[in-house]
Amino acid sequence: MSEYTTYAIVLKKETINESDGRIILYTELMGKTEIIAKGLKKILAKFNSHLELLNLVEITFIAVNNKHLTSVLTLNNFSNIRHNPLALKNALKMLNFFNEAIIESEKDDFLWRALVGYLKNLNLINKITPQNQEVFIDLINTDFLIKLIQSLGLMPDFADLNNHFNNQTIKIIKFLSQFSILDILKSKELSNFKKIDYNIIEEDLKKKIII
Repeated sequence: MSEYTTYAIVLKKETINESDGRIILYTELMGKTEIIAKGLKKILAKFNSHLELLNLVEITFIAVNNKHLTSVLTLNNFSNIRHNPLALKNALKMLNFFNEAIIESEKDDFLWRALVGYLKNLNLINKITPQNQEVFIDLINTDFLIKLIQSLGLMPDFADLNNHFNNQTIKIIKFLSQFSILDILKSKELSNFKKIDYNIIEEDLKKKIII
């Protein structure tokens, strides 16, 4: 029996065996991991509130045949996302896609930073004026998908982008390679990005990840 402690993002939570929980997390230490939480649905289950989707937590678990949770502490629940319906809807959508796209794997520092960075950036939503929030969220989502493609080794060279993506997607890929989300936030030029069809870009990028 081995004991591990690591930081993690909660991706999915479901009930099994009536009262136990099956938790899927992306961890800093070992990538995507499935853990069993005993008695999760009991009225006073001490772990339940810490295992809400999106939470950044510190967990300790033991590994025998399965991994069993022994402690969990919330480090960041990204409250600004939770209090903004549009941001919350998008965060849940992107984490669900992330969970589907990533198989259980070994430690991946770039992917871990991309996932935590996505939630931290989206949590800045309260700093964005209401009229610019939708385009800000679209850019955050797009940046995250690009990083996901890069981490999976699926991003073509710039010279070959035309053979893989449409023109709108290529422009955004090149733009976000030069400027971070925080750069865009500080420049206060979000309104310049409102005319782009992000639904098309999102689907274009997702097809590169899941065929």
